[in-house]
Amino acid sequence: MVSFTFPGIKFFLIMGIAELVLGVLLIAGIMRGRRSGLLARIIGGVVLIALGVVFIGLRRFGEIRIDEGRMHLKVPFQRNKVIRTEEIISVREVNIARDKEFRPVWRIAGGAVGDIRTGWFKLSCGKKAFLTLNGVRALYIETSLGFPVLVGTPEFEEFEAAFIDYVYQKKI
Repeated sequence: MVSFTFPGIKFFLIMGIAELVLGVLLIAGIMRGRRSGLLARIIGGVVLIALGVVFIGLRRFGEIRIDEGRMHLKVPFQRNKVIRTEEIISVREVNIARDKEFRPVWRIAGGAVGDIRTGWFKLSCGKKAFLTLNGVRALYIETSLGFPVLVGTPEFEEFEAAFIDYVYQKKI
């Protein structure tokens, strides 16, 4: 198994932990205002804890795991996608800076921070695609699942070699 993890921002992890701690303190009654009732403390604490969970969930923006015969695409707050060898119709190496038809232009359900894009996006060519992308070099994978996949990492050569060795086993 080979894994490529997209970096998160430490700020989200720190904010998540802070929100969790504040939520617990508020529910426990250690932090209370002059006129705060029990119900207000519980509601406020639950909201803070929920925000903490969301922030901690954002600590990783995506992960690509390559096993024998399949590739797992993990994206926060989305269902993980598994692309099996038999579901791949074609694979093409693209550079979204040059190949404009593969450029993500509209976020449908996902996240984008800098060069990291994960989730569902509409591409310039009009297709709805699932992205797990960090950088400009990627593999554009047509699948029999009804949607294409755009996958790339900063260590693109290493990723492409692992994809060919374990999943696609053909020259791209």
